Amino acid sequence: KQWYQRRVRGDDSPDPATVKIVPDEEETEIKKSAKNLGVIFDPQLWMTDNVSKIVQSCNYQLVNMWRIAGKLNKKQKTQLVSTLIHSRIDYCNALLVGLKDVDIKRLQKVQNSATRFIYGQRKRQGVTQLRKKSHFLPIRQRIEYKLCLLIYKALHGTAPSYLSDMIERRRHK
Repeated sequence: KQWYQRRVRGDDSPDPATVKIVPDEEETEIKKSAKNLGVIFDPQLWMTDNVSKIVQSCNYQLVNMWRIAGKLNKKQKTQLVSTLIHSRIDYCNALLVGLKDVDIKRLQKVQNSATRFIYGQRKRQGVTQLRKKSHFLPIRQRIEYKLCLLIYKALHGTAPSYLSDMIERRRHK
């Protein structure tokens, strides 16, 4: 609960120094981040390292996609963006609730670049109307939608049992 309150409040306490533990004369180093199922967690759960990994990976894919853009039609470009960009942005994105604005903006820039790729637009042109035309939700709304969908499924019994079992319904008097 405390980490979430610090995260929502925006408490930017400095990163803790790397700590060394010496059990039974063996030195073990504790890292500043941990990776589980492809998601990178930092000590404060800001998810900044994970966002950096997503942005780097998506930008790499976008550079390669621009190389073949002339050979693709709009439908093929949309499929590529969905497969190579949105899948990376959406993977475990329910963990990104409460993400700092600066990190949301970084992910939004990636989505904007992907939208420009679909329509063959360059950097200086606006992308909001193109994103709406493609029916792409902005990043913050994508994260909120995914979380709401998970909760809806858990409440209505269509989510995996490990999620549904965690829901406790209150009875009205």
